[in-house]
This record gives sequence, structure tokens and C-alpha cells, in this order.
Amino acid sequence: MKKLFTACLVLLAFASVASAQECKCEKTPFAPTPPCFEVCASTLLRALDLVELQLLFDLSRESAQRIDEMNRDKSREWEPTLREYREMVTPDEFSKCLEKINKLTEDQLKFLAKPAAERQQLRKTKAFKELFAVTDAALTRASGP
Repeated sequence: MKKLFTACLVLLAFASVASAQECKCEKTPFAPTPPCFEVCASTLLRALDLVELQLLFDLSRESAQRIDEMNRDKSREWEPTLREYREMVTPDEFSKCLEKINKLTEDQLKFLAKPAAERQQLRKTKAFKELFAVTDAALTRASGP
């Protein structure tokens, strides 16, 4: 029985990886759909930091902090799912976040796919502000204390 359970777990893990590999997350709408919206959206949210969650996806500081903490939790044995992200924010925030994800351009997705340290440095540039239509005031607010 234990071998059967282990075999099932291994098959599920491979199925998840195979499913994720088939998704095209470079432009919206993510394809094929379903299941790729969930895979691509959760992968995107996992990559974002506290400032990006607030600045680009209009999350409150508290909601962004909850997501950021979950993303950095190294004790987790699995990656957060879109359902888990939904539980971290208000229904209105989640709805707006999904809407913003659906509207991301190919250039914005390319930017968000860069390593976090590089994105953090680029946030100070005019190109970033133009790409995401971000004001200095909004950037300062999101980067605040």
C-alpha cells in the first residue's frame, strides 16, 4: 500500500511538471487554457516582491506582506497555488490582481521574468516607469517604511 501511495505521488509530481512545461506564459492570454492561467499566474505571483505586489497589482501593504512571507517560506514543501494566493487577499484585491495579470503585455511579462535583484535595480529607471505607467509618488509609497 505504501508503494502504491508513493507511486501515485511521483506520478502527480511528474504530471504537474509536465503540465507547467506545456504552458506558454510569455504572453497573455496564457495558453493553453485551461489550466495554464492558474499555472502562469501563480508562477508570476511567486516571483514578485513586496513592492511589485503593491505597485503593479494594487495590493494593500498587508496583503502584499502576507504573500511575500508565503513566497519566502523555505519550509514549504510545495509552491503556492493560485487558490492559496486568493486566501491571502480580499476578494476585490484578488479580482483586480487577476484583471491586471490578464492585461500584462509581452514586454511587461519579459521584465517580470528577470531575476528579482535586476528588477529591483531597474525600478529606478525611466524605462520601468514608462513600461508600467508608474509615477515617482506611487513608487515611493510602495517602497515606503
